[in-house]
Amino acid sequence: AKDGVVPAVIRYLQTTYNATKWPHPENENDDSALLLHDLAGLAQSSKMILPASSWAFWAGLLSNATEIHVSVPHHMTMPNMPQYIYHDEKAKTYFGKYNDTTGDIDYQVELNSHGMVVIDKILNN
Repeated sequence: AKDGVVPAVIRYLQTTYNATKWPHPENENDDSALLLHDLAGLAQSSKMILPASSWAFWAGLLSNATEIHVSVPHHMTMPNMPQYIYHDEKAKTYFGKYNDTTGDIDYQVELNSHGMVVIDKILNN
């Protein structure tokens, strides 16, 4: 993608899953209300893209989301939690799932230095 890998992945998730942003609360002057509003919004989402943040980690853990997209190595792996989908920007590998047998993440998409898909199991499933 000409504007970067992260915007391309976000566009893909918005297009494929109709992902949206959570609106701001009416009272933006109360820091506690803002934090709880953000946590509630994340926890209520059915699909999530989480930044490297302890707040987002707890929202994902407390949610009933069916898909939780996180960046590694910034986010710990979550064995026995199949809703977590891992993306490693530095290695240019995306849509990984934790493999209980190997104790590692198996990625479905890998980009080469030109941004082209090297492995793409998503389109073949």
